[in-house]
Amino acid sequence: MRGRKWFSRQGVLVLNRTRTAQPEKTVVILGSAHGGAAMVGRVLMALGVHIDRRPESAHADAKLNRALGLGDFERVREIVAARDAAHRLWGWRYFSAVEYAGSGCPGVWTKHLRNPHVVAIFADPFVTASRQNVAMPSDIFPAMEDVVHHLHTQLTYLGRHNGPLLMCSHEKAKAAPESFVRALDAFLGLDAAASWPAAVSQIDRSTAGTPAESSSA
Repeated sequence: MRGRKWFSRQGVLVLNRTRTAQPEKTVVILGSAHGGAAMVGRVLMALGVHIDRRPESAHADAKLNRALGLGDFERVREIVAARDAAHRLWGWRYFSAVEYAGSGCPGVWTKHLRNPHVVAIFADPFVTASRQNVAMPSDIFPAMEDVVHHLHTQLTYLGRHNGPLLMCSHEKAKAAPESFVRALDAFLGLDAAASWPAAVSQIDRSTAGTPAESSSA
């Protein structure tokens, strides 16, 4: 049985936490489109984690994601090496990140990312699908099917993942933001208590239906 710590009231599950502190790491944020991953990115940035982004990219890594989308893995290596040299700790969020998680081709995580720590956020599939601007009420069904399919793909990978992993509930994080921020801080060994209020404020403003949340991926 894998090592675990369960925070039942806060909706956070930590698996495979490393015994020795290693400051050099990459935070990989997983989640469905419009399902809270952008919120996690904002919280991590408030806690001092570097995440490369453009204003229009909603805390997604435009440079790295573009290189992956083009299959330019030499460019991926260059970007990751530059980030590692500049930051002991940095984060990456990409809607299709789980597609690059395996040990086979392209196997970006195992080949390139330094000491990856995964933060996977889960949201209500109905609410997530309804945020995708469906044109007709009946469109909610294919939208929900897409969300569930993505969720299944993510869970299939996470069930085999042996590295540090924090799984969390989007709804629970919004209901108990202080506890969620503390759990993230502890998981990554940030010791950033002075930044907790700023991090909590990033959760408070990500309520369902707001432009900030609706534009997230």
